[in-house]
Amino acid sequence: MFCIILNSDRVHRAAIPESEKALLSNTNHSNQLTRNSQTNGLDPHGQGENPVTTAGISQVILIWRDKIDWSINCFTHIRMKLQHILAYLFVLMSGFTLRATASGLPLSTWIGPGDMIHIKAYPDTTLFITGNYPILADGYAILPMVGLVKVTTESVEALAESLTKQYSKFLPFPTLQIEPITLVSFLGGFLNPGIQKVNPTLTFAEALKSAQGPLRDDGLRKMRWERGGKVLASDLTDLLESPRSLAELGFRSRDQICVTLLTQRDRLPMISLIVSTILASATLTLTVLAVTR
Repeated sequence: MFCIILNSDRVHRAAIPESEKALLSNTNHSNQLTRNSQTNGLDPHGQGENPVTTAGISQVILIWRDKIDWSINCFTHIRMKLQHILAYLFVLMSGFTLRATASGLPLSTWIGPGDMIHIKAYPDTTLFITGNYPILADGYAILPMVGLVKVTTESVEALAESLTKQYSKFLPFPTLQIEPITLVSFLGGFLNPGIQKVNPTLTFAEALKSAQGPLRDDGLRKMRWERGGKVLASDLTDLLESPRSLAELGFRSRDQICVTLLTQRDRLPMISLIVSTILASATLTLTVLAVTR
């Protein structure tokens, strides 16, 4: 019975016409292409992309693009807030205090030609703004990217505001601080002698820190204030205790604070005197002992 069924099946298969076999083969091939196209994103009727799959991918790309744009906007907003916070901290933690800020007086009150202004800028990662800028004879200073700027007729606040507007073209949200600088020479017996850049709104005691004090124990009483070879004051102990600023005391650019350095040559006579005194005392003592015996 089994063989008969098998033989009848063979007979049935053999009875299928060739045209129907080709149709069945094409149908199977079309179904296989459809499954492959769904897997690979291709159009089953050609070699192009499946329009349904392409639309889904485009929608996913748009969603991710919106997410990326939102992330960039959030990052930009956070960066701006951090810059404002850091600029505020920069102002609070600045190393100098300007008494000129409260007064609103022009910078010519404290400095003039030959002096300089010190500019601190934030943010200024390349340090192309931060620095010291000498004041020319006509009261102008040459600043980077800006050129000649009249500085002596402006107050600290007005000059800072004006420069902030000009430098906002080159820096995002710049914060500028301006400090007047005068030059004072500390000559002789100081731990750090030389020409020091000093804020004229500071007191004499604060300015003396730049020279790190005299080497001699009596250096404060031996200091002299000189200008053009003339002694203006000596024994500067009173100036050291005064709360007045250098500008109020009358200091000008290139003034000298001098103190004589105690050299080895000054110590030799004193050492010779001590040694000779000891030898003379010893000789006298030995002489007395020899006579008494």
